[in-house]
Amino acid sequence: RYIARAPKATTHPPGFYLRALRGKMRMSQAQLARRSRLDQSQIARIELGKVEAGLATLRRLFDALAERNAENQKPNHRHTSIWAGSQRAR
Repeated sequence: RYIARAPKATTHPPGFYLRALRGKMRMSQAQLARRSRLDQSQIARIELGKVEAGLATLRRLFDALAERNAENQKPNHRHTSIWAGSQRAR
């Protein structure tokens, strides 16, 4: 009875999420292709839903996106030491 009234889950194919994340990270298909070692045309077909990618392929793609995200999150090491100003001339 309750199941009949439950809303249908809205799910999207993995290519939808791949394209959304890639766009959010401002990465081109060519850049993702180089990082994941896949053809750009294969990425385009996955994003458009023309082919269903296997788990290993999706993992390579999302790992490449995560690697790019990790690069963007690296701390800035150009700060000066807190001790730099405390050294006195003798």
